Amino acid sequence: MKKRIIVIGFILIVISTSVFARKTFTISTDYNIPISNETVDQNLSFGADYRFWGIFQFIGNMYTSVVYGGDNILNIKRIEPLGLFSFGIGIKIPLGGFYLALDYEKFYTGTTAKTGIYDFCDSVKAGINIDLSSTFGFEFYNRRLFNFSEKAVSDGGYRISKSDGIIWLLGVGVNFHIF
Repeated sequence: MKKRIIVIGFILIVISTSVFARKTFTISTDYNIPISNETVDQNLSFGADYRFWGIFQFIGNMYTSVVYGGDNILNIKRIEPLGLFSFGIGIKIPLGGFYLALDYEKFYTGTTAKTGIYDFCDSVKAGINIDLSSTFGFEFYNRRLFNFSEKAVSDGGYRISKSDGIIWLLGVGVNFHIF
């Protein structure tokens, strides 16, 4: 009984420190540019991450396609769903003024896929985050998409030619630390 109380107390302390720690929940917007690849178009992602135990984080992103040709200063006509979202886990290591960010995310198709929702591919990211204030920062990274599923190859909407291909993306983004 005494061990259970100690374990429960330890869990409550860890949860309470991670909830009330600074910068635990972040929303982000990233612009992804494919490198030497015709398969994936430039896209915009909207995401959120929850940081726990100081350096670990849960991550989720939704990807959209940017259609250019609009009558505004950014030349954007519309932003429409790309039909991909991802979830994963990562680490964010403080290095004195900036952070080293690494993650693994599993991509899934959305409801716009011809064959329904399924595993799309795996991805890894390496980059840096620079916080300009306690609520605002920038992110620069390189993401590698790999291990495409057979359904991703057979679904003609995504232009994936083989399952063992690799797609490299450069990303730049803005982070807002909510709490």
